[in-house]
Amino acid sequence: MSATPSKGLRPHVALVGRRNSGKSSLVNAITGLPLSIVSATPGTTTDPVARGVELLPFGPVIFVDTAGTDDEGELGAKRVERARRAAAGADLLLLVAPHGRGDEEEAAYLRENARRAILVATFADAENGSAEATTGAAAEGSLVEEARRLALPFYRVSSLTGEGIAQLKAGIVKRLTEVARAERTLLQDFVREYRLILLIVPVDLEAPKGRLILPQVQAIREVLDADAAAIIVKERELDWVTSRLAQPPDLAITDSQVVLKAAGSLPPAVPLTTFSILFSRLKGDLALFAENVTAIDDLTDASRVLLAESCAHHANCDDIGRVKIPRWLKNYTGRDPRFDFCSGELPGDLAPYDLIIHCGGCMITRGMMMANVERAKAAGIPITNYGVAISYLQGVLDRVLAPFERELPARGLSPRAGTRSTP
Repeated sequence: MSATPSKGLRPHVALVGRRNSGKSSLVNAITGLPLSIVSATPGTTTDPVARGVELLPFGPVIFVDTAGTDDEGELGAKRVERARRAAAGADLLLLVAPHGRGDEEEAAYLRENARRAILVATFADAENGSAEATTGAAAEGSLVEEARRLALPFYRVSSLTGEGIAQLKAGIVKRLTEVARAERTLLQDFVREYRLILLIVPVDLEAPKGRLILPQVQAIREVLDADAAAIIVKERELDWVTSRLAQPPDLAITDSQVVLKAAGSLPPAVPLTTFSILFSRLKGDLALFAENVTAIDDLTDASRVLLAESCAHHANCDDIGRVKIPRWLKNYTGRDPRFDFCSGELPGDLAPYDLIIHCGGCMITRGMMMANVERAKAAGIPITNYGVAISYLQGVLDRVLAPFERELPARGLSPRAGTRSTP
């Protein structure tokens, strides 16, 4: 991968804690930059503040400063909810509490997030405490005791004097390095040296002028990093290109919007999938998305479908999420359900929906995507992915899931007999 990955691929570190616990001062001390406004006034940080920095020797990291978890009032409750969502999508959590303080609620939060949490005790200068970083430090307080029981890292720091900050930064780098080692890549298991990868990239109204979109760029880079070769072609030239190849490609990846054309042009022996499905595997739960896609068959005129985009963009007359998918769904089902749309965060109340169709998530982290998945599961709402849904509606889902047969059970996900999709 490139040295400067997209925001959605950079690890996110969220600072959580009560108001005036020192979160904003701490993020400024860690980064050495005035990223967050610091004030003694409770509730200074409102919406989550996300900033990208270079955390050496690890690399690019997004730090997210959040509102206090004890914010009050109707507006405060909204701030707390936004902080909770930001923290849910983070790769690493810094639970920040003044030294010597803490309660059972915060201890419970540590237990719930033990896999990705670090406890940071701030204002060490006021307590004349040691800034030495320890794991399971023997000290008073329910938070420290809980960190010790869970074998979580614990750091006592002072943002004012700088005590403990270097040790904390080293601890963050260590944890992020462990996270990075465990992550898969977009084309993991599919590219290695001397393999030929065919990328089918339409240039339509949604294509950025003079540029390729992130999934396409990321795939090309991973192919090159693996010492393999990529051929990039628009769908109109696909037949011409394949006719000139002495051997078929080892893998073909297509934009979902032209998956039917790709499946018809490439021999069945050529493994075929889509960029969106690859991203659903990288960022989300491909098996769950494939299982839930059959909820499309149960839609009625009274159903409500949520099309969820992870980033904001200007919709055009042929927008994939707002125009094409609703049209294909209506053609396939013969029904006229209600469609709602959201960008960024899912709505607070998911209960009204019968199905959520999420974008590929190329601009968000896996943690953010999985937080959305878990919210949908908790609400009992089936959630699937743009690429999975489109391929199902076009009748080629079995074909584009075939490359993942070792990861997915056989599902026989063909459209119902007697139905036909009209692109």
